[in-house]
Parts: sequence; structure tokens; C-alpha cells
Amino acid sequence: MRKARRILASPTRVDVKESHPNFSKRRYNRVQAAGIHYERLVVKFFELAFGDKNVVPGPWLHYTDANGKGWCQPDLFILPPHRKKTLWVGECKLKASKAAEERLTNMYVPLAGLLYPGYEIIGVQFCRHLTSRKLMLNQRNLIEYDELLDMKKYDKDFYTVNLRRVY
Repeated sequence: MRKARRILASPTRVDVKESHPNFSKRRYNRVQAAGIHYERLVVKFFELAFGDKNVVPGPWLHYTDANGKGWCQPDLFILPPHRKKTLWVGECKLKASKAAEERLTNMYVPLAGLLYPGYEIIGVQFCRHLTSRKLMLNQRNLIEYDELLDMKKYDKDFYTVNLRRVY
């Protein structure tokens, strides 16, 4: 049985840690392994596009909030070189997911705001496949990658970007 996800409540402190917490190692099933492979491809795509120093893959965040201490790990932080004082917090998924949107907007974006004060923090879900056509039409803030790059001003704090070809 899976443990319920923790809800962030009034975070007061967050640090990026070099080493990960001592969680037990787990084996991934085929779909999970494919998702991790896709995440690595997205990281490599952005490292090639923006340079290694502008991409932080899988940072471990140790935070303190009203519930005590906790750990989390967004898939990547991207500092786009063409946008000053902007940070994209990325979550990579094989299929667009409402859970990823909630995790980004309720956990990763607020913590990144504490890490990067004064920065515009944008949560971005990078997905390889969109869900059904009906869900795709209702997908909040679905944009193309080029739109994300060319946007003069971000009018939302979350976007879903369909990145199918990143290899």
C-alpha cells in the first residue's frame, strides 16, 4: 500500500542537498523505468539547449514546514538563459497527469520560491504523450515548447508542454 503524499503547510526553510536521504532502494517496473528514461532524455535535451550550468537534474530538497521536516525531489530546475530571474521547475511524465500539476503547484513551486527569492517561478510538466482527446481539450495551460520559449510574459504559474521528440 502506498503512503499518502504529504501536503506542504507554510514552508519556512528549504535547502538543496548534495546527497539523497536514506530511502530503501526500489526496483522499477517497466513503465516506471520508461518514465525515468524519458526524464533523462528531457534533462539531456535541456543541457544541450541551455548548457549544463543552467540545468539542475533531480535536486533533493530538504524543507521545514508546519508539519516538521521533509524531503522532495522535482525532476529538474531550468534557468533559461534567455530569461533573466526566471526558473522553470520541471516534472517529466510519460502521460500528462493532474497529479503532476498538483505536485508542482502545491509543493515544488512554493519551495523553489524560497530557494530563489525574487525569481519568477514557473511549474512546467513535460509529457511525452497527452491523455485522451477529451482530457487534452481540458488540459490546463497546454502549450507548445516554442511558445514557452517565446513568451514575453508568463501569465500563468503552471504549463503543460508536450515534448515528444527529445532524442
